[in-house]
Amino acid sequence: MSLREGELWGTEEIGEFTGRKKSAVSVLVNQPGFPGPCTGTHRCRRWFKDSVIAYLRSQERMNAARGAGLSDGRRNFRVSVKA
Repeated sequence: MSLREGELWGTEEIGEFTGRKKSAVSVLVNQPGFPGPCTGTHRCRRWFKDSVIAYLRSQERMNAARGAGLSDGRRNFRVSVKA
């Protein structure tokens, strides 16, 4: 995907979309499997909006498959994706 093909999101937009505070978004974007940033340095990274939404929806499906309240000992982010 080229930079022209999709909207870019920073941590602020990811936080607004997920309803998370800055510190929680920082942990989220550093989770294994989270899409890599397409541009920027550590403090001003940007991600493709479509890639972030796809990741969050996949996490939501995995959480639903695991069942509510079950933990496998790892940090588990429950994501609620806006329609």
